[in-house]
Amino acid sequence: MRRILLIVAMLLIATPAFATDVVINAVDKGNNIVEVNYVVTNGPPEVRAFAFNITLTNGVTFTDINNYKVGAGDVNGYGIFPGKFRDVINASNPLWSDPAYDPIAPAGDRDALGGLGTGGITVEMGSLYVTTPPATSGKLFDVTLNPGSAINTTVGLAVNTTRGGVVLEDGTTVTPTLNGTVIVYLSQPPTPAIRYASYDPDCNVPIWWTSGSTATGYVCERASKANSTWTVIKSGVPADFNCTVTDCNWGDLKLVPDTNYRWRVKASNAAGESAYGTLPYDCNVILSTCYRDGNTADSNWAQWRNLGRPDCWCRAKAANSGPRGAGYQCDGDTAGDDSGPTNYYRVFTTDLSVLQANWKKTRAMITSDPNTTGGGTLRKMAACADIDHRDTGPTNYYRVFTADLAVLQANWKKHNSSWTADPNKLPGDCPRK
Repeated sequence: MRRILLIVAMLLIATPAFATDVVINAVDKGNNIVEVNYVVTNGPPEVRAFAFNITLTNGVTFTDINNYKVGAGDVNGYGIFPGKFRDVINASNPLWSDPAYDPIAPAGDRDALGGLGTGGITVEMGSLYVTTPPATSGKLFDVTLNPGSAINTTVGLAVNTTRGGVVLEDGTTVTPTLNGTVIVYLSQPPTPAIRYASYDPDCNVPIWWTSGSTATGYVCERASKANSTWTVIKSGVPADFNCTVTDCNWGDLKLVPDTNYRWRVKASNAAGESAYGTLPYDCNVILSTCYRDGNTADSNWAQWRNLGRPDCWCRAKAANSGPRGAGYQCDGDTAGDDSGPTNYYRVFTTDLSVLQANWKKTRAMITSDPNTTGGGTLRKMAACADIDHRDTGPTNYYRVFTADLAVLQANWKKHNSSWTADPNKLPGDCPRK
């Protein structure tokens, strides 16, 4: 028996005494509100009073404090505020709910911080009860912040030992665990998602990406397959990139034909820059389908460009894959349509009308053909009548002259390449070598 009692005594001696633990938390509640709460474990004794500092960084200031306990007697919370007690609660003003009565120590007190309107406050709170102590956890108060133009702020907590620190019911002090927080007012924008690059007949390549609501600027860069070095080709604010709520797009101008390109875009704001969003494939700017291959006079890309980049000179292409044409213009199909009594001739009177309307026009012919309708497939530029893509005539400066008429006459009333009943049908696929 004595042996058992000795073992029990030794166990009791070896068992550590549990001390009261106190945790104080600052929690971002959104809308510039920070809640300060507490958790007490391993008590009693419970906490009798708190005195600690709260600080803000990056120019953020405190504008208000509220939602704290007030009142006398069993308020079951921390509602006695030593810092303001002598200034507010007196014989002539016994109101515990006085609006000037808050837990912020006056800035003039010893080792007290600046108070509301500054980036630091010293908070003093105590409990006063008859029978029921405060709960072992709960809210102490909320503070309202003014972020100004700050991108973020750190809410820091520190014990103010000069003004008492954290005191337990038995008069002893305890070192609490203090959990501050970081409030982010502005995050750097998300990475733009480049969805695709599409083409138009003007040799512009619009780059499309998802817009970010917090982005205040974009940088667009380009590289080619032959030169992998990224080059900044445009930077600016969202309006410079035709940004809407969901999308941005911008046309990269005057690219070299028959070249593989890739683009990338990054967004920025006051908080920083996003990562680059990159077009996930090389984009081939195919323009040689609009002028003849080889070393002939009509294989000049600059000539096609200077004549207004006429679609009718181009082979038929799928949507968004480059300039488009009917594929029979070099055979005399100046109107780009089937016509005739049964609507199956590629070369007929509508094509002759286009040629006649533009007879003896020169290099400057960038006007629309007055004999065709606007807004549909018949909208062609005067250059469509330049069937052979060459300068001709007595002084060699007519774009539309007898050589073009000769091609049209040679192919009069011919059909598409798929027309099985016509042994002398057009080959199509213009321009051809």
